[in-house]
Amino acid sequence: MTEIKEKTNFSQYAKQTYTDAGKALMLQDDLYGPYLEKERPFRFGCGTLALLLLPAAIALGFGVILDLATLPRVDLLQEQFHSIITQSALYQSLAGQYPTIVVLVDLLFSLAWLIMRFSGIYPYPASIILTPLSFITGVLFTWWLYTVLLQMVAGWLGGKTKKGALYAPMVFAFAPQLLNALGLIPGLTIPLPLMTAWTMAISFQIIRSTYGFAWGRAVMTILLTLVMHVVLLALSVIFGVLIGVAVAGAMG
Repeated sequence: MTEIKEKTNFSQYAKQTYTDAGKALMLQDDLYGPYLEKERPFRFGCGTLALLLLPAAIALGFGVILDLATLPRVDLLQEQFHSIITQSALYQSLAGQYPTIVVLVDLLFSLAWLIMRFSGIYPYPASIILTPLSFITGVLFTWWLYTVLLQMVAGWLGGKTKKGALYAPMVFAFAPQLLNALGLIPGLTIPLPLMTAWTMAISFQIIRSTYGFAWGRAVMTILLTLVMHVVLLALSVIFGVLIGVAVAGAMG
């Protein structure tokens, strides 16, 4: 009896999640109040967002299978690109003058292909699992960072709510990620600007519903948050490159 009740409760929870995601995509603003009252908003947000992303993640996995059946093997492409780079006149000239260049180029080349593999840009067998996993974890990290910055900026602009309350409703700002389910179609890519703009529009609704901001203050909150988000990501990339150069120098 308990098992049946748990299954029923999960079924209702999942149905409510996808129903509210549909409302969020339609830019309805009457669904966020109950989510602000969750006792453990971060824990709830993690689980709900993972559930919300599940159909798109599964579709991306099937898309990888179809890509593997139609595209050249990734290891063959990697060898060809490496040969083109190392046999170029510029590389030969720089390698003769600066031996460290060899180590640095190999490091950056390996890092680029590693990122390509984990990001799912080009498929290989393990991508069937890694692409859905990296999709879910990547969106979860973006949701966490974006929500932290958004609540911080809203506080600076006079908004008040209990600490962490924004985690739960902000799950639905990432409902446009469901469009990635179209990744089942080989070669089809959803435009990033479209999903970003949609996420910003839903965030606008959530901010106004949560803090009662006028539209101008809500827009300012989102724009400042977006700038901070981009700056932090850019700094992380810069530091990553600097660390790579330092490691290459030490190895040379």
